[in-house]
Amino acid sequence: MKRTPIGLLSVLAIAAPLGMAQAQDMPAKAPPPSALPATECDLISPYPQGGCWYAGAEATYLHASRDGSAISLSPGTPGVSISSANFNPPWGAGGRAWLGYEIFQGWGIRARFWDFYDDQNVTIAPTPGGGLNFANGTLGLRAYDTDLEATKDVRLGSLVLEGALGARYAQLDQSQALIATSNVVAESASASRDIHGTGVTGFFEARYTLPTTYVSVFANVRDSALWGNDSGEVFGTINASRAFLQNTLGNRLSILETQIGAEWDPPLACRCGTLFVRAAYEFQQWTAPNNLGLVLIGVPGFSAKPESANVIFNGFAFAVGLYR
Repeated sequence: MKRTPIGLLSVLAIAAPLGMAQAQDMPAKAPPPSALPATECDLISPYPQGGCWYAGAEATYLHASRDGSAISLSPGTPGVSISSANFNPPWGAGGRAWLGYEIFQGWGIRARFWDFYDDQNVTIAPTPGGGLNFANGTLGLRAYDTDLEATKDVRLGSLVLEGALGARYAQLDQSQALIATSNVVAESASASRDIHGTGVTGFFEARYTLPTTYVSVFANVRDSALWGNDSGEVFGTINASRAFLQNTLGNRLSILETQIGAEWDPPLACRCGTLFVRAAYEFQQWTAPNNLGLVLIGVPGFSAKPESANVIFNGFAFAVGLYR
């Protein structure tokens, strides 16, 4: 008859209850990211409380339409006149970047920056018969803003709603100049305007994820109300004669922005984050009262006034980023 060692049975009898107790005391393993019905940050975090960094970079390609301001020259020859109103600025390029941190259950903080530049240089051909020997015109525009805001995300099934409220600084710089020479005179005129301010900004976005895909469609809107300084100047010359006007005052600047587009956000194979790529149509409107009161007219040969601060941007935006 085969005998089982008593020592081995004793060890097994003691170890089994201890192992069961230890298993009961161990914390449950966090669910996989894909099982968490939360925001993007929660989808890559092992716990549903949130807590992750996210960052993005966006290229904007926009056409700027300016409202009404122009300078013109009539260099001493009947029927010969040029104006900056006839110029058609090309599309300009800008860059936007943001860095954010989701702290707890959709609440977070985010910093954003956008910088856009657009310019044009036009040389106008001489007129037949020598009425206009040379003419050159330039247009310049730069717009940029910086935001620091608190954010809140809420997920309702496949729909994610995001709101933000914070502070913004923005600046809009515009300039234009004309130079013309003829058999009679040499003329030049220029006008510029610089408005900048600080205030509040608010943001809202709705994003819907298409079923069984990593593709989302989204729409957002941002409105900003700023207060600051507005300064402008106009300058003109005819041969050796010169005229100059300048003014600075307090003013307000309103900025309305919106985007409509699509986003693709697949999880990375390393499970170290979620990539997102998005493309959108973008619209912006920058508006300020045109009350500088600087109009240089009545001097034979030219007129000039500062740029209007009513500028509309239309175009496209392409972004890439990471939730980690």
